[in-house]
Amino acid sequence: MSISLTGMASGLNTAEMVEKLMALERKSYEKLENKQTYMNDVKSFYTGINTKLSALRNAASDLMLRANYQLTSAKSSNESVAQVSAGTSVSTGSFLVEVSQLATPHVMMWDTATPDTDFAGGEITKTIKFHFEGKEIEIEAKGKNAGELMESIKTQVNSNAKGLTAAVINTSTGKKLIFNASNSGSDGKIGFTSAEKGVYIEDSEGAFSLLGTNTQIAPEEAIFKVNGVEITQGSNVITNVIDGVTMNLTGKGSSTVKVSTDTDKITSKVEAFIKAYNDITTSIRDVIGEKKPLQGDSTLRDLSNQMNQWMNTLVDFGDGTDFDKKYTISSFGLEIDKGQTKASLMTGTISFDKEKFINKFLEDPELVISMFNKTVPDLNNPDNPDKLPKAVGIAALFKDNVYAWSKSDGVFASKIKGYDAEVALITDQMSRLDAKLQAKEARMKSQFTAMEVALSKLQSEQTYMSSQLNALTKK
Repeated sequence: MSISLTGMASGLNTAEMVEKLMALERKSYEKLENKQTYMNDVKSFYTGINTKLSALRNAASDLMLRANYQLTSAKSSNESVAQVSAGTSVSTGSFLVEVSQLATPHVMMWDTATPDTDFAGGEITKTIKFHFEGKEIEIEAKGKNAGELMESIKTQVNSNAKGLTAAVINTSTGKKLIFNASNSGSDGKIGFTSAEKGVYIEDSEGAFSLLGTNTQIAPEEAIFKVNGVEITQGSNVITNVIDGVTMNLTGKGSSTVKVSTDTDKITSKVEAFIKAYNDITTSIRDVIGEKKPLQGDSTLRDLSNQMNQWMNTLVDFGDGTDFDKKYTISSFGLEIDKGQTKASLMTGTISFDKEKFINKFLEDPELVISMFNKTVPDLNNPDNPDKLPKAVGIAALFKDNVYAWSKSDGVFASKIKGYDAEVALITDQMSRLDAKLQAKEARMKSQFTAMEVALSKLQSEQTYMSSQLNALTKK
């Protein structure tokens, strides 16, 4: 450990002198540090844009799927009669639904007036098997009286059996075990013969004969009409009457079910694409302009220009000779820098005329779909050995072309890899330079300490000589 003797003999603030000298020496280190910070910031920006490109490609892929233009919604005018939802491949139209009877489950009950009277032989164990949809569940019910046997059956049925639930209630006359079928109608019947469609109970040891009187509430089918056609089904959840529509019958009465194209769902897909595009465009514009941190960055400028070109592509729906069959995306309500004529006010972002898009879609849905997802054969292209279709539609162009930028070995991945290498090089340079600077600082401190020691020694010798001369003078 070195000892610092700051100005002890010289009267100089050598520690401050070393600090200021080292501050000058560290200018080169600070330059490297600033460069490292800059490179890390640029790398982070490129990483962020790469992530946004993936989001843009995903949004473009959504617009390639025909199913995303066939989105529908279903509405019921009276949800106390029928609640509805729409899936895919839906039949659109208006349907009058009239419900005269709801489907009800089968209920089976056993009522004992002596639940606490013990069996003559004490506690018994009975094996019962429940069969439902090809599966068998076996339980062992135990109890020393009918009440305990009911509780044992209830607990094990609810824990293990399928197709029914069990409950035990206290009544004014004793206890009651209740089985409720999980399914409504005849398909959910509970019985003791293997011919039952629902739950078949195999009670070879006679457990239920010990539980008292058996009563039942028979299941009922759902009876309803759709546009005057009477239909009977075993469930209140109807999935096979109106294509793609699920109806949940909730009560007797009538309701008008309207199934229509859900333009809000469709436009949300377009809006997601626009948002992803604008997000990238704005991010790039914010950093490559005059006096911006990445002013003139050729990679970012190239990407911005290409995205603009893809978006403004003229898509041909004819044989190439009829201009009336060529469209740009602005014909469908998507337009870059709409209404702007001054370059200083242009942002490169897309505005969306939702009403125009919806009107165009309702007028000619196939044209709108093709505007986004159109591809054509590309059989004679030597650069396309796999004979993949050529992208023509806007979404198709973005899906294919963005991949070259965002894939794991694409343009941005290469740029990020390059910045990683440069940051690593700078970090290594900083480490070596820091070691040199520390050594130099230690050397300077050591030299100043040696100077102070030498001066102190000289001052001691001077004091000694002066004292000797004074002594001689006095004699």
